[in-house]
Amino acid sequence: MLDQSLLYKSNVSLFFTGIGIGLFSSLPISAVNMTALQFLLLDGQEALIYFIAGCVMAQVIYVSITLYAMDKIMQYEWVLKILNILLMVFLIYLTVSSIFTSFEDAYVRKSIVFIHILPPFIIGFLILTVHVTELPFWYGWSILLFTKQILKPNSVSYKLYIISVCMGSFLGLFLFASFGQFVARYFHLSAFELHLILGFIYGILALIHYLKIRSINMAERIEDKIQDEV
Repeated sequence: MLDQSLLYKSNVSLFFTGIGIGLFSSLPISAVNMTALQFLLLDGQEALIYFIAGCVMAQVIYVSITLYAMDKIMQYEWVLKILNILLMVFLIYLTVSSIFTSFEDAYVRKSIVFIHILPPFIIGFLILTVHVTELPFWYGWSILLFTKQILKPNSVSYKLYIISVCMGSFLGLFLFASFGQFVARYFHLSAFELHLILGFIYGILALIHYLKIRSINMAERIEDKIQDEV
């Protein structure tokens, strides 16, 4: 009876920890939650729900990888490099398209980024898939929770953790987009201003990501040079 009580408390602790991590990881400004905001502003709540569902589907894969196969994935550095490049290209595309759309009548023509190309669910899945920082982020949290013995090395704990993280992420993205919509309405932002702001933020994110890639490449070159000298 005591063992069952301890197991219950452990699972409850893991569940709410997973929700908390997923929730707060979705709140900082990123390409993912800014795109969620853009869907809500331009296409409504239904499109937002489908977009977030696509993100959650990709997150299930990422979190599962960190739990089951992270060591194997890290052996293939070229995979991470390709995802990094794809994310930067995607951010540049979002930047350019948002700025161009700001000069159109957005009430008549929806954003050229999404409409007539792919459905929101697929966009959500793809944008989180190329968000390569998800891997080290969830790997780090998994290691920490293992160390604190909150996450146990068994199938039940893994499934509970994945479910709770995805619930938190879903809630976080929805809250971010809803708050962004509230701000836009409160300040009576026009379609031109909205797209211009979105394009500006996407541009900053693209620049930050480019600098990250450049710093990683420079670090690798320095390491190779040191090894050659040795």
